[in-house]
Amino acid sequence: MMDFILLVGVLDIFKEYGFLIAIVIVFILIAYMIISNSTKRIREQETKIDSLYGRIDDLMSKFKSSEDNNELTGRFISYAENSNKIQIQIYHILQKFNVDRLSIYEFHNGGKNLAGVEFKKCSNTYEAVSLETDPIIKEMQNLPLSINPLWNKVLSTCENIVIPSCDKLEDNFLTEYLRGQSIKSYYSNILLDYSNSPIGFMTLENYTKERNLSESELKEFNDMAIKISILINIK
Repeated sequence: MMDFILLVGVLDIFKEYGFLIAIVIVFILIAYMIISNSTKRIREQETKIDSLYGRIDDLMSKFKSSEDNNELTGRFISYAENSNKIQIQIYHILQKFNVDRLSIYEFHNGGKNLAGVEFKKCSNTYEAVSLETDPIIKEMQNLPLSINPLWNKVLSTCENIVIPSCDKLEDNFLTEYLRGQSIKSYYSNILLDYSNSPIGFMTLENYTKERNLSESELKEFNDMAIKISILINIK
């Protein structure tokens, strides 16, 4: 009899608060899915980093164990170590800033026209992307700077570009260009060699939402650009 009374009481409570209970359950399920997805993203990024370390370590061990341990081998090992450090750095910033894409482009000479003026080109040499973003590093090779007004701007001014919101830009041409690339926020830092000549640039792009970096984040992004420049110079 007591069990029956308790059951009736539970049913009465459910009838009265059933809708609220259902909402609470839905919120709990959504929260669980968000936390689970976030944990999965972090684990996959960490797996990528561990994989990078493993591949480079395997190559280094093979070269170190070879009998022909000459200057070329030493250069390769140094290059591999620095390349690994650069990749780890950009994955770190990608995760810490919670952005969609972080890329490094390096300048190279693309030849000259009939007037003897150099055609400057650049190539995407390093890239880190969020799980929802497709990599484009393979397609972004040997590209003339003229195809991207932002690339031209960072080279001609040698100044960093800060665009927290493309919709708030006064330059209509750049606004339309960014919208055409589905970019909501864009940041770019110039990379310099020891004589302060530009050797490339580093970009941060967000597609899902606007990203307004704080002063401390801008400083960290700038500091990382300096570290990346040093690593590129000694590769």
